[in-house]
Formats: sequence, structure tokens, C-alpha cells
Amino acid sequence: MRGQRTAAMLCRTVLALASIGTGCDDQRHPSSANATASAKDAMATVLIVPGRSIGGIAAGADVASLPAGAQQDGRSGQWNGVHFTIENGKVDEVWIEDLRGLADGAAVDDRVLGRDASLEDLKRALGPCQKTEGVKGGVFFRCARGIVLGCDFEEKGTFIQIRLGSRP
Repeated sequence: MRGQRTAAMLCRTVLALASIGTGCDDQRHPSSANATASAKDAMATVLIVPGRSIGGIAAGADVASLPAGAQQDGRSGQWNGVHFTIENGKVDEVWIEDLRGLADGAAVDDRVLGRDASLEDLKRALGPCQKTEGVKGGVFFRCARGIVLGCDFEEKGTFIQIRLGSRP
């Protein structure tokens, strides 16, 4: 059953990406004007482009380029499970607070990482990853592909935070 669900998620993702053409390599829900409603509904997996974006929110992007429907409250905001901060009119930080809270998980390259993916699965997909010492609030791993993973103190993956950039 799990294999069928993962395959179905991957097929929906591929169909949604194919329907909107080029420039969609960092989208969660296609937001371009030419995207079809079915493509928007079909793609629920958050796409992570290491070192660049999470779910279509790119670090360094102008606030004006945020997807329609992105909610902002002062210097912070969120869109479809992806959180971000704003500094001087640009997106500063981008992260998923907890992979477990996403309906269909995330995808990196051609690999779907379901909401139940293990910390080790994520480290393999984004690594190699090195543990960062001296950070409060959990355990953090700085990964070679421009992502920081955060988890519970026991490293069991009861929650897994995924951050773009170098700051845990």
C-alpha cells in the first residue's frame, strides 16, 4: 500500500510539473497564470531545491515575487506549509517547520520523502550532513546541499525541520 501511495504521489507531481512547462523546478503549487486548476490540485508535495528554494519560496527573492496567497505578518509569513522571514524587502530565511505536518511530504530531485520519512532518509538525500554543536532547541545537521535539518534532542525524528541555508 505504501509503495502504491508513493508511486501515486510521484505520478501526480510529474503530471503537474509537465503541465506548466519550464521554470517550475521550485514550485509546490504552480502559481503561474497558465497553470491549470487540475495541476494546482494534483501537486501537494513540497519541492525542495537545495541551496535555492523550498516550495517555490526562494531565499533572496523580492517580496513581490511571493506566490499569490502567501500570508505575511510583519517580517514573517507562510505559504502552504512553508515559512519564511523578510528582511529589507527580500526573503531572508525559508523553512518547513515540521515535515510531519505536510500532507504529502517533500521531494528532492527525483526522490519523494513522505511525511513519515526518517531522519536518516533525509540525511542521505541531502548529505552528507554534519551535526552542529551548541544550538538550543533541538539537534541540527548542516548538510552539504545547502539545507539544515533540525530534530528532537533524541534524534528520533519525532519532528523534522528543514531549513534552506546555513543557519540552524
